[in-house]
Amino acid sequence: MGFKDLFKPKYTHHDWKIRLEAVKKLKDPKILEDIAKNDERYIVRKIAYRIAGMANTQEALMDIIKNDKDKYERLKIIEKITDQKLLKNLAKNDEERDIRIAAIKMLTDQRFLENLAKNEVKRDVRIAALKMLTDQKLLANFAMNDKEKRVRQAAIEKLDDRLLLSDIAKNSKFFDDRQLGYCRLEKEDSKCESNLYYFR
Repeated sequence: MGFKDLFKPKYTHHDWKIRLEAVKKLKDPKILEDIAKNDERYIVRKIAYRIAGMANTQEALMDIIKNDKDKYERLKIIEKITDQKLLKNLAKNDEERDIRIAAIKMLTDQRFLENLAKNEVKRDVRIAALKMLTDQKLLANFAMNDKEKRVRQAAIEKLDDRLLLSDIAKNSKFFDDRQLGYCRLEKEDSKCESNLYYFR
């Protein structure tokens, strides 16, 4: 223990473990809020947020998303995040595939989603972004021209426009895609789904 620590509250101690135990005993909401926002150690901030009743604030949720090492803890709270800038960053850059996909499902920016669907390296992430697209012509373009079979077929499954589905059923370069387009056009979804294993 440093000499200066003798004269300071334990929640300001240089040792984070001592700070953590001190925070657990605190009642003052202003002090807890200050610790939650400013302590250098994530676990100390997390406990302070919880005791102060701030665990569901956007600030706390963003702190968890950025710093918690527990993927499942992060997944649980991601649907509570409303900050689109943070969600975009997670969708594009997070190390965990599941976190990226969960963030994508919360996004509304169609241009960002289109860019991700076109340029992302990981196929599952591309498909997740594609499934959030609403522009039927754009989806048809993926369905007709994408190099990856699963991406093309995910786009076909998302299409509702009968003219576009008809074009795919007649003119796609790939037999499996034409067959899936026909199934979607005839609304034989159960048959399509049962055959997707063979299509892929």
